Amino acid sequence: MKNLLFSFEGRIGRGRFWFGILMCILSALIVGLVLGFLAGIVIGVTSNGNTSPDQLQGAVFMLVSLPIIIFACWTQFAVMAKRCHDRGKSGWWSLLILIPLVGLLWAIVDLGILEGQPGKNTYGPPPLKRA
Repeated sequence: MKNLLFSFEGRIGRGRFWFGILMCILSALIVGLVLGFLAGIVIGVTSNGNTSPDQLQGAVFMLVSLPIIIFACWTQFAVMAKRCHDRGKSGWWSLLILIPLVGLLWAIVDLGILEGQPGKNTYGPPPLKRA
């Protein structure tokens, strides 16, 4: 699991790609819901200055969320880079996901549906088939 979510080296097949993406989405959703719930409870106090509780709540939520967003992006790009490697492409191709709609369609088709290169390529041996 550590290699799947944190390393940018090697190759993974379609099954591991979808598993990694699902793990990224579920963990981001759970953490986001928990943080949103906690931010609503913890910052329910009134402020004594010009800052309203809503502004304070938003600022705290953003400060706490930033490291989590960076972590989520890192893991998602690590999974996509390894899948790009399996397709014989540089991991930099994963940046296409940043293009609205086009990037998502590219990721679904190229990374999620199409098969990887058979045999060894520049990025290593093919991923092992799992039964």
